[in-house]
This record gives sequence, structure tokens and C-alpha cells, in this order.
Amino acid sequence: MKIRFLALILLTATLQAGEPTEAELARLQHALEEANSQADMNMASRDLAEYWDRVLEREETRVLAACDADQAKLFQKAQKLWRAFRNAEVEFQGDSSRGGSIQPLIHNTTYAALTERRVKELQSSSEMH
Repeated sequence: MKIRFLALILLTATLQAGEPTEAELARLQHALEEANSQADMNMASRDLAEYWDRVLEREETRVLAACDADQAKLFQKAQKLWRAFRNAEVEFQGDSSRGGSIQPLIHNTTYAALTERRVKELQSSSEMH
């Protein structure tokens, strides 16, 4: 029994450390929807933002692999500027609740939404090429 339990823990940790999955996304969205306190909402939204960051990193790697050297430089420049925009937008959106306990939730949900949108843009643009 102990061995099965330890194997399950190891498998769960391995899956969580690996590639993001649809099941993980569903679990994270559910955790955010079911959060009962502001602290729980803040943590759940942080986890969702981190999920989308991992998906974005995977997409960036995929896009770069399909680029020649010149395209790779342009893509890296575009991503650097996009990340700067995302950070500025997150700061702007969160500022409306400056100092409040909801500010992390606003930061995280804005970050996750913008990152998800960028992932979908990258996926769509690669389908056109």
C-alpha cells in the first residue's frame, strides 16, 4: 500500500513538473472558481498564470524551432516587446486596486488572460504558415 501511494505521489509530481495538460488547466480553473477566500483566489489565480506561462514557453520553443536565424531574431524581439507590454498592462490593471487584497487576483488574472491570448495567437499564426 505504501509503495502504491508513493508511486502515485511521484507520478503526480512528475506530471505537474512536465508539460501543461488540458486536465491541469481544468483543475486550475476549477480551483479558482471554487476558491472561498481572497487568499485562496490569489493563490489559484497565481497557479493559473504560471500554467499559461509554461504553455507560452512551450509555444515559443516550437515557433523558434520553425524559424531561420533572421526570423528567430525578429520573433525574439517581438516576444521581448510583448512581454514588456504584458507587464505594463498587468501593472495598470492592478493599480485600480492598489494596496487591496484583491490586487494580486487582478494582476494574476490579467497576466493569465493576456498570456493565453498570446499563446492562441502564436498557435494561429503557425497554422497559417
